Formats: sequence, structure tokens, C-alpha cells
Amino acid sequence: MKYFFSFIGLLIIIACNKDYSITPNENSDILIQNFIQKEKFISDSSIYYPGIMSPELKPTYTSKINKIAQEFLHVVQNQEPKKSQYIDAIKKGLTSFENEPLDTEDKERVCLYIEELMDIVNLKSSEGLLNTFVYGKFLGVILSN
Repeated sequence: MKYFFSFIGLLIIIACNKDYSITPNENSDILIQNFIQKEKFISDSSIYYPGIMSPELKPTYTSKINKIAQEFLHVVQNQEPKKSQYIDAIKKGLTSFENEPLDTEDKERVCLYIEELMDIVNLKSSEGLLNTFVYGKFLGVILSN
């Protein structure tokens, strides 16, 4: 019986990690272009974000977020956008922030921008990338220990 549940668990993991096509919203390309145009890292009381802690870094961070958005736009414009293409864009984008002096609030703001892009294209999960970016390791691993 123990092996049966292990086998079922393995099948679930394989099914969840399967690459699949994602049908973006009808006007995803326009929404992403609007996203690129909007000002970023400004104070937002609705999410208790005080604004970027180091204003001199705002152009750099904005550029990095917009590059992620441009990658999403490129994927949306493909014939058959795949989940893995969006995940790769997120990985690449988060990697670009690795050597930046982000505080926790700015890291969380980066993730909220990415979540906004994910919503635009109907991507349901970052596969733990956003949690890892903010907290250093995937919370599922922490909670299972």
C-alpha cells in the first residue's frame, strides 16, 4: 500500500510539471504594452508599498521588469504559447535582479509585477520561483520539514 501511494504521488508530480499551451486573454498583447508604459516602483497604499527605497535604482528596476514584460509579449505573440516559455522568462528576469540591493518590500513589489503579468496571460503558477526569490527557498520545502 505504501508503494501505491508513492506511485500515485509520482504521477501527480509528473502531471503537474507537464508543459502545456496556455491560451492568453484576447487582448493580452495590449495589456502587456500598457503594463510596460505605466510608472513602476511608486508608492501604493492599496498594497502597503512605500515606494522604492533607493530612488536612484528606479530606472534600473523598471527596465528589468519591462524586459520580463517584453519576454511575455514575445511569448504571447507565438502561435502556441507554452507554460515553459513564461517560466523561462520569469527565471531570466528574476536572475537579472540577483546582484541588486533589493530590500524585502522591493522584492515583493517585483513579484507583484510578475504576478500581474501572469494574470494577463493566464499563467496560474510560477512554480515556486517568486517565493524562492523573496524568501530564499520554496516554502513548500520549508513547510514539509
